[in-house]
Amino acid sequence: MNNAVVLGPQRAGTRIVTKILAKKTGKKYVDELSFKAHDEETFMKILKEENNVIVQAPGMSHLAHKLPEHTKVYYVIRNTKDILASQERINWPNSENIREKNKLLKEFPKKNHYVNSCEMKYACWEEQKKLIKNYEEIIYESLSEEELFVNKNERKDFKWNQTKK
Repeated sequence: MNNAVVLGPQRAGTRIVTKILAKKTGKKYVDELSFKAHDEETFMKILKEENNVIVQAPGMSHLAHKLPEHTKVYYVIRNTKDILASQERINWPNSENIREKNKLLKEFPKKNHYVNSCEMKYACWEEQKKLIKNYEEIIYESLSEEELFVNKNERKDFKWNQTKK
């Protein structure tokens, strides 16, 4: 198996990072919608049964340390103020923030003092990456020269899943 997964907070840029990496690596792009973003069983089945895929999965970030050993993990790092602004711009429901925090709390019960899920995910990632052999952090802003990247001022009217003009 030669699979990879792109994790990080929702609105951190996991979809565009996954598309860029799919193009660079020749891996098949798998969108989070193929496992309804939160279906852990289907997500794990994809990683165990498919070959040469790269899966966009911000809603599975809580499982980073429990993925099949052969899976390469890419974790998107983006300024949390930009993430929160993006969530606000698309009216990301607070119920999703709560859902993400609850999934993280099952894995990391001592991380219960965070207000938003993006800061909580980054705090948990610091613990998770100590347990993962094959990972790489992708700084969102470092992608600005990539062909598929759209500058911030050109994204202001984007829908939640839009990656191009």
